[in-house]
Amino acid sequence: MVFFSSKPAIPPEAKPVQQAPASALAPRRIRVLVLDPDPETVKLMNALMVKEPPVCAIFCSSAKDLTDRLGKEVDDVVLLDPKPLQAEGFTLLELLKSRYPAILRFVLSGEDGSDVTKRAVRLAHQFLPKPGDVNLLHRLVVEGIASMASIRSPKVVETLSRLEAVPSRKANFAEFIRLLYDENAPLEKICASLAKEPGMSARLLKISNSPIFGKAGSIETLEDAIGLLGINLVVSMAVAHKMFAVEVPSPVSRLEVEPLWAHCIRVSIIVRKVGNHLRLGKGIIRDAATAAILHDIGKLVLAYSLPEGYAAACSRAHADQMPVWQAEYAIFGNHHASVGGSLLKLWGLPQGVVQAVSMHHTPHCSGETTPGPATLLHIADAISYGSDTASAPCLLDGEHLRSVKLPEMLNYWLPLAPSE
Repeated sequence: MVFFSSKPAIPPEAKPVQQAPASALAPRRIRVLVLDPDPETVKLMNALMVKEPPVCAIFCSSAKDLTDRLGKEVDDVVLLDPKPLQAEGFTLLELLKSRYPAILRFVLSGEDGSDVTKRAVRLAHQFLPKPGDVNLLHRLVVEGIASMASIRSPKVVETLSRLEAVPSRKANFAEFIRLLYDENAPLEKICASLAKEPGMSARLLKISNSPIFGKAGSIETLEDAIGLLGINLVVSMAVAHKMFAVEVPSPVSRLEVEPLWAHCIRVSIIVRKVGNHLRLGKGIIRDAATAAILHDIGKLVLAYSLPEGYAAACSRAHADQMPVWQAEYAIFGNHHASVGGSLLKLWGLPQGVVQAVSMHHTPHCSGETTPGPATLLHIADAISYGSDTASAPCLLDGEHLRSVKLPEMLNYWLPLAPSE
């Protein structure tokens, strides 16, 4: 059943909540455990402690000293340099990931191309280069804590913290690998193949936006990600991604990865058609297209966290003829769009991409007064569902579309759906 409503009928319990400012989410002093005697790091943390919201840095003398402190107070962040600790540093990161998932894991290192980098990028939420930028560090700490604080389910927080990657589409991933090893394959063809493989796309965007590569939060396209990292590193990452394949969610959740990714790719195609139809700027289309590839990544987080809960949300949406995101909100306290945005924020993706993902069902929360990435993704998602009458209902936010002077009826947009 397809609705042609001018405004989504949002039940009271499913109304999206605007994320509170970081200062409101963390009124207490932010607590950071530091394991790095480097004088430059000490200087960095002293500068961090005079920032607002307030930060308290506790310097630990050893991995054991840090481990002994865990759990005794509310710790927000652990910051360390794993190189001098050698294997002990990675063991500590593994411990934090498994037993203390709500603590943010930050690595500060002078290495940028070694095995230390490759291992730390996998285990850390953020990897910053030495000597460190206090403003960047402070922003990443505050935003990371705010993202975690906006999630109401402890199980979802655990999944967000532990999730390193998401499953791939096997056939498309094999084609991507083949092109990487083809010395004559043009970059455009490699990127086109990668765009059909959201699992690997997410990994590349996550790593390329790591501060260690000097472009924190500014790599918006797959072309830029490959250009920054280089083909050799991308090949290494692809091989590792294949070796450490991420399991799909439990069948209990009723979430299937292949249809999920197929939908995301279709929406990315529609984004470009709608953006060109509206003659929007290249930057808006670029952000929305990248966001489209990952816009439903939050469904994976919810399905991993509570498979039965996600299945219940799908059942409720079907029984009550309501969008799945509203049923998710009623059950989890968050919907897949906001959860996906929190994950991508934690991974360091650009703000434009994060906001479009977070608000693709609630563009009125985006603050866009003219059509922007969130609005464009919202329309494309509705077109994708709306062109399939067997799909769950997808409603356009008519009030928002009127506010940005766009047609509010789905019938207007459906002709832009690509042919199958």
